[in-house]
Amino acid sequence: MTTLALALSFLLVAPAKSETPAAALVVAASGPVAVTEAGSAPRSIGALEWLPSGVVLDVASQTAVIALAGGRRYELAARARVRVLPDRLEVLAGEAHELPSVAPFPKTARLAAHEQAGARSGAMRIRGRSIQGLYPCADAVTLAEATTLRFSAEPGVAEYHVEIEDEEGATLFHVSTRGSEVVVARDVLRPGRRYRWSVRGGSAEGLARGEAEFSTLDADAAAARQKLRESLGGSDDVPSISLLAEVDRQLGLLLEARDGFARALGRSPGSSELHAAQARVEAQLRGGVPPE
Repeated sequence: MTTLALALSFLLVAPAKSETPAAALVVAASGPVAVTEAGSAPRSIGALEWLPSGVVLDVASQTAVIALAGGRRYELAARARVRVLPDRLEVLAGEAHELPSVAPFPKTARLAAHEQAGARSGAMRIRGRSIQGLYPCADAVTLAEATTLRFSAEPGVAEYHVEIEDEEGATLFHVSTRGSEVVVARDVLRPGRRYRWSVRGGSAEGLARGEAEFSTLDADAAAARQKLRESLGGSDDVPSISLLAEVDRQLGLLLEARDGFARALGRSPGSSELHAAQARVEAQLRGGVPPE
């Protein structure tokens, strides 16, 4: 099993496809793994599938890495049979070797399909010329103390006026700028809140304006994210960078995730796993449905 495959066992904040909370992830598998849920016939699954507590996994002539939401990780030997429990794997047959644990994974809010990042329009409908490329937007998430607003520059507009409002409509931040990026002062936004921001600028062709909404990462998730980063000990290798980027993607921190995957790809340009992850981020940033 490659170092990158083992490192992918960290990528553990993806929401489950079912309504049952995910308890474990099949991180890597050298072949199909059979999973049996209560009242259902066995089915074959591969890597990066999330599993609820109580399911039984059977590994035939291959190996697999399983990670639990609490941070414990296991490598299953060929012919292993295990049951997924909330805090551990119960070995029913064969061998399961425990790997080094990481910090518990940040919890992400479960969103309806139509509310997932990228499922809505990036900017709200307005009259007149629209400024495009607003980010953050829709259900994108930012760090309260490190938020940057971005938009596409409009031809003929020399200066832009940018504002942020809270959910009550109170203006919290406003600035004039000639550029298309604005760094928000770290004491303006609060964790776990919803905000609306707008940008407007005038030219000979008239007023151009854009509006979008976003949320800030809540304090508990931000703390868990930081602990996960610290549990890696500041490692700057490809697996560690990939881990943090995927965590950020699942938290909705899309620009942070894109930057992380770009760094990882710079070190390992031939990695199909990293290319697929980067494609998911780009799809979300473009407002499309991310491929899974």
